[in-house]
Amino acid sequence: MKRLLVNIFWVSTILSCFLSGCDTASNTEDPDFQYFIKYYGGDGDQRAKDMLLLPDGTFLLLGNSEQRGSAQSVLDSDLYLVRVDALGNVIREVRFGDNENSVWEATDMELTDDGNIVVLANYLNPAISDSRDIRLIKFSMDGDFIDSVGFGSPAHEYARSVTLLWDGGFILSGTTEATTTFGQPNVPDPDLGDGFKFRVDANLSKIPVSQWVDPVAGYGSRYDVNVKVIQVSSDLFYGFGYTNSQLSGRNPNSKLGLIYFAIDKEGLGLNQAFPGNFPDDVEVSYVHPVENSLGGGVLVIGSATTMIGQSQIFIAKLRPDLTFDVTTENDLLLYGTVSLGRNIRGVAATSSLVGERGFLVVGNEMRTTATNIWLSKIDQDGSVIWSTTLGSESQDDTAAAVAELPDGKIAVLATIGLADSQYKMALIKLNRSGLFLK
Repeated sequence: MKRLLVNIFWVSTILSCFLSGCDTASNTEDPDFQYFIKYYGGDGDQRAKDMLLLPDGTFLLLGNSEQRGSAQSVLDSDLYLVRVDALGNVIREVRFGDNENSVWEATDMELTDDGNIVVLANYLNPAISDSRDIRLIKFSMDGDFIDSVGFGSPAHEYARSVTLLWDGGFILSGTTEATTTFGQPNVPDPDLGDGFKFRVDANLSKIPVSQWVDPVAGYGSRYDVNVKVIQVSSDLFYGFGYTNSQLSGRNPNSKLGLIYFAIDKEGLGLNQAFPGNFPDDVEVSYVHPVENSLGGGVLVIGSATTMIGQSQIFIAKLRPDLTFDVTTENDLLLYGTVSLGRNIRGVAATSSLVGERGFLVVGNEMRTTATNIWLSKIDQDGSVIWSTTLGSESQDDTAAAVAELPDGKIAVLATIGLADSQYKMALIKLNRSGLFLK
């Protein structure tokens, strides 16, 4: 196992009105600029969640459009889909929700084999139920509703990711507060949780196999989260998440930590491994299948947080063929933290195949007065090649997704706090070094 303790190679801070706290929805929008910040949304707050770079060079942006009450609680929230061109200009935007006082919370988005998109979301309608359920919704590329499927129990469910499968179907991952068999009467416990995995076919019909439709997959009477399940072969799947269960005596202090597992085509668990023995709580936020040109396998990004709330980027890279042997730790090519001397939580990552090959990682830096966006390029050995921050000194700005463009430029989807105390979804386009410079 390779423990990482890497220092920042260089840090650049973007000095502009964006950083000085005077952001507005127009002061950086010049379509003639090669690099830009573009804001999206209308009334209320629009918060970013996911981004797809489409084959024609356009972007599909996913977020939530929220209306808040006097106590800043979310009274109503719709899904917010925006398609923009390469310069960030809106092609079409769509809001999706059923009625007032219902809360839709988008979490993930994928392209489908038939040229449409699916959006995974949490859903709460207090007029119907006081429990939070999940829905997978299919839209056309223009944002027109096609179909949906839902899962839920009397407890709260929290969706994390949707994965497109080789047969055109999908696997949904997340966690539930249900304390007994999924879908049966129970007493919800917010301090406990079990990971779930749902599988549906290309028509959004539930797979009629009990292990896929009754998917509680806990590792003990603790808190478990399935972050993502990926397909390895026609009859093998790998899942990744985190837990504070005491597995095989490797977690005596009940710390949250990475767990990975194997599932067969019937949804049955085959193996699981818990590296454990990590000094801080590790929460996984993003799982990225790595291209074969970078050695294949899986990159896991998250946060390692101390008891006093200080966080560092957690990073792990696992081999393509897992053995689940924690005694030899052969599965772990990288496993540790990126030490930057800052309070940063990891959010998302993507492969960087242009120029020096490695990974682009975004996170959120908790500063004294505000949260800023942290963007870095990391080498394949886990060392930091460069790092930069984006944000103001007075408003919270947070990252949601990152993509590398074919020419090596970088796109970041973010939520930007404006001077009028509103939050807007934003697309940020930067050069290969994470700067606005040509």
